Amino acid sequence: MIDNAGLQRALTVDGARIVAERATRVAADHLITDSGIVRASTVVDARGTSGQGPRQTAFGVVVTRERARPVLGAAEAVLMDWTPIEETDGRTLDDSGMPSFLYAIPLDDERVLLEETCLAGDPPLTITELRGRLEARLGGLAEDALDTESVSFSLEGIDSPWRHKPLSFGARGGLLHPATGYSIGMSLAAARVVADAIADGRAPADDLWPAGARAVHRLRTAGLHALLALDADQTRGFFATFARLPVARQRAYLSGRTDLPGSVAAMLTLFARADHRTRRTLARAVLTGR
Repeated sequence: MIDNAGLQRALTVDGARIVAERATRVAADHLITDSGIVRASTVVDARGTSGQGPRQTAFGVVVTRERARPVLGAAEAVLMDWTPIEETDGRTLDDSGMPSFLYAIPLDDERVLLEETCLAGDPPLTITELRGRLEARLGGLAEDALDTESVSFSLEGIDSPWRHKPLSFGARGGLLHPATGYSIGMSLAAARVVADAIADGRAPADDLWPAGARAVHRLRTAGLHALLALDADQTRGFFATFARLPVARQRAYLSGRTDLPGSVAAMLTLFARADHRTRRTLARAVLTGR
């Protein structure tokens, strides 16, 4: 969970000239705004994802820590609770095949965010559907919320970002993990790589995208297609299997954007431990892209 205000205070831009305008066109050495042209020796495009293709959606409520106690129990946080939400007739709300999970994370000493999330969908669950699932899952705990949050963003940036000019960065430029939706950690880690390359007169795309990073990016994109192909039961089983992987392999898959051997090992272990039906689904999705 990022403290946006705190991050902005920590990352100063002293000595920079800030042009607070909307870019209507972005090129490798200039951009066009509503009031004119801004030129630069290097342009980095960090405008976010386009909105096309698979998306992650979520709806959450902010409640007091005391109100969240039945959800958290003795845990400090809950990353993914895939427990099916039962209706009065015995069916579950994800019988249609699109699962969602509960995410519970403290915002500070007093407040907790409880959020129902559709990890990936094309199309995804709507905010209205997720609100209904969260209310059904939490019951009265969702009442008297201090605040609410709605989330919807694309999980895919531009294709082959290392070939794109100007340089795309952040979620737009392939630094969003398509199986989690996380991008800030990777982007902050990569910022120094890009800045050093520009300062030294090198092409930043070459430093940002060595061969290992390109291969991992392709594997993760294939993983997103595989995730989209799973039904609700398969998805829950998939993440239960992932949770039992050795921590080193979990980290390699989640964080190692240049660690091709680690990513391959994690994905092969997941495939080997999956049931036969899930293996067929995963193999078909990776081979066909759907």
